[in-house]
Amino acid sequence: DPLLYYGAVDGDLPNVSSAATESLRDAVIRFQQPHRNFLWERLSDLIAKIARYDVSSIAWEQLKEPVTLEEYHGLPLDLLEEVAHAAVAVQQILDALHSFLGRKPSTAFSLDPNHSFLYMLEACRSRSELRFYFSSLQLRLVRANKHILSYLQSIRTLYTGEEPSEYLSSVDSTISEVREVFGKEPPTKELYRLMVRKDY
Repeated sequence: DPLLYYGAVDGDLPNVSSAATESLRDAVIRFQQPHRNFLWERLSDLIAKIARYDVSSIAWEQLKEPVTLEEYHGLPLDLLEEVAHAAVAVQQILDALHSFLGRKPSTAFSLDPNHSFLYMLEACRSRSELRFYFSSLQLRLVRANKHILSYLQSIRTLYTGEEPSEYLSSVDSTISEVREVFGKEPPTKELYRLMVRKDY
């Protein structure tokens, strides 16, 4: 049982409902174990792989809208598949951990609200904006991975008494007011907001 490490006894966590325990177990399995179609051994490995891509060396897809003949750019399909799988899995794991820990969804870390950046990676008019979308998502995936590790360490501490490391406990630092408004604007405006932040 993957929850043994987090203090489970006979498959249960103290004073936690069966539904909440199962939700946590599913999140831990998705995060730590291989993808069923072997897209990754561990999700963290896929995130690290995506983070290593050099945005300047990617051969962007050239797309044309069949009716208007407008030209678009997008990620190569194999890379888009990797990013999409990682982004969806990460957000679902974050949602499960936020729920388990009682985090308010509007102020908890969200990777890519409504997958708006992800959609832009499929087809975007501006190649320069596309690069920024991809770079931002690379960075946010790495941060999301750190958040997940931090949340899991918090859960282990809660049920085993083991203290988290200073590194992990300092991850959750973005002010809640910033998170509460993130994802409410069109993706281009959200992108510009990120670009002016010092940590981007």
